[in-house]
Amino acid sequence: MAAKGQYILTKRNRLYGKIGAQFYEYEISQQGSKIVVEDGIGLFIETGWQYRWDNGIGMNVGLQSIDMGDLDVAGETVGKQCHF
Repeated sequence: MAAKGQYILTKRNRLYGKIGAQFYEYEISQQGSKIVVEDGIGLFIETGWQYRWDNGIGMNVGLQSIDMGDLDVAGETVGKQCHF
């Protein structure tokens, strides 16, 4: 679950930010032996840019960070949106 805020640059361009929480469950193994087994609720943060054409189709690119206990994940996102 996340909340999203937007800053309108032009009619089609926006900057956005998301913050929320997610349930995670993962297992890390090495040579068949479990090293880490963890679950819980972690923090989710994303910021980026989105563009929407007049036909309702859009795209976005962003940076995302997810905290999952002992495991932190960061990366880039690319997506599409359809608003009809």
